[in-house]
Amino acid sequence: MRILQIIDSLDSGGAERMAINYHNHLNELKDIESFLISTRKKGKLLSMVKFPEKYYFLNRTKKGFFYSVLDLKKFLEDKNIQIIHAHGTSIFFVGFLKISKLLYGSKVVWHDHNGNSPNIKGLRKIILFKILKKIEKILVVSSYQKNFYEINFKADFIQYLPNYSSVKKKYKESCEDDVFRIVLTANLRYPKNHLLALRALKILVKKGYKIHLTFIGRITNDDYFIDVKNFVVLNKLDDYVTFLGEVNNTEEHLHKFDLGILTSFYEGFPVSLIEYGIFGLPVVATDVGECSSIIGGAGTIISSNNLEELVNAIEKYYIDRSLCDVHGRIFRERVMQEFSRDIVLKKLVNVYSEVMENGATS
Repeated sequence: MRILQIIDSLDSGGAERMAINYHNHLNELKDIESFLISTRKKGKLLSMVKFPEKYYFLNRTKKGFFYSVLDLKKFLEDKNIQIIHAHGTSIFFVGFLKISKLLYGSKVVWHDHNGNSPNIKGLRKIILFKILKKIEKILVVSSYQKNFYEINFKADFIQYLPNYSSVKKKYKESCEDDVFRIVLTANLRYPKNHLLALRALKILVKKGYKIHLTFIGRITNDDYFIDVKNFVVLNKLDDYVTFLGEVNNTEEHLHKFDLGILTSFYEGFPVSLIEYGIFGLPVVATDVGECSSIIGGAGTIISSNNLEELVNAIEKYYIDRSLCDVHGRIFRERVMQEFSRDIVLKKLVNVYSEVMENGATS
């Protein structure tokens, strides 16, 4: 099979990481060749792309939209692409080609990574649903999404597919001090709710706990980040917070921490939780998206935007370091058994095979 992974950019994000993961790892399998296109931007994750000769930057702009359409059409024909695996918002561009009957033999699978997609409204929803009636399969990353799409489409048209991570575990780094180190891996933007983590940190610091919080994720210097930064400065937390920024080598950092947290208002299937698990970190996460199903009983789930629950959860692990070790070990075993690369890739290849055999099922 000849597959194209297509996504709008290679900026740091869960959908972008998964598109690259699929491209890299499918090319290591027998009888499958994968290509990768980013339509609008390259981005920092470009350095993670293996088989660079199979990557293409479309450089799509509003002014050059139709040139990009022709460019993609030519690429599909030259490479004899059988399945287009469209990630996230790239479905609108690919969908235009599908509706315009410019794809010929290529089938389309859409991967919806956005945990908030069931709340889509207005013209955007109308256009999306028109496109979905023309494609062959929808992949979702949460039961919330699956239930939403099954209201409008046949059940066998939608399939849940968990994410996985390609990071490799390092041994935990021993520190000379006894500071309890917490990490939150998420781009600094609205739904990730970094302020909740900072409000909890403020309370814990006032209690005299030796604690430090590190944010890993893309910083865009917008109003959201300004609010986060101002909170740190106004509450004199500069010595307790590190903004590491965007990284594409999380394995060089995660082994330094004692606890991983995720404070989002909504999620799909956060890759950051899988990465916490690979490194044996105990986790605290809000009860959104698939967080609870990922963690199982190997961590602590709290209500969304609940400061008291977050403080209590962090404090529990701070006080009882043996619980950190137990939950971290159990969570790592769970991630390795349920969300490993081989398990997820096998499911994905089965999806491709079904699409090739059966075509559209909507």
